[in-house]
Amino acid sequence: MWKHLFELLHSALFLARDVAQLRGEVARLREEMGEVQRALNQLAHGFGACLSC
Repeated sequence: MWKHLFELLHSALFLARDVAQLRGEVARLREEMGEVQRALNQLAHGFGACLSC
């Protein structure tokens, strides 16, 4: 019984670590997506200014 509980605890700790890593990865990807969106907005603004010439 104790061995089974220890294995469950061990699995839970690894799962918690994996979840924390995934949360960090999601935050990083959101930041990168924001940078891409800003770059696209700048490109679209520059293209619009070019068309108005």
